[in-house]
Amino acid sequence: MTIDAASSPDAQDLARHYRSSLIRAMDQNTVLERLACGLSICIGIARARSNADHEAWGQRLASDRSSPTYSYAEVAEGIGAGYENRFMFSIDPELNSISGN
Repeated sequence: MTIDAASSPDAQDLARHYRSSLIRAMDQNTVLERLACGLSICIGIARARSNADHEAWGQRLASDRSSPTYSYAEVAEGIGAGYENRFMFSIDPELNSISGN
C-alpha cells in the first residue's frame, strides 16, 4: 500500500492527516510504528505499554471528529512488556464494514 500511495498525492495527504490524528490520540505510553493510507483505508501498527493505554488511544481516535473512521478492525497482542496493535480502518463512508475470516 505504501508503494501505491507514493504515486498518489491525495493518499499522501490522507496519510499525513491520519498520522497526525493518531499521534494526537496517543500519549507517552504509546508509539505509532507504521501507517499507510490509500484513498479508502489505512493500516498500521502501534505499540502500547498496557492494554489500558491501547484502549485509551483507540477511544480518543474514535472520538476525533476531524478524522472519521467508518469501520475499524484490529488485533492486539501482548508482546513482552507491552502490547502490539495491528489495525485497519476505512476512511471512506462508502466502505463502512470490514470483515474477514
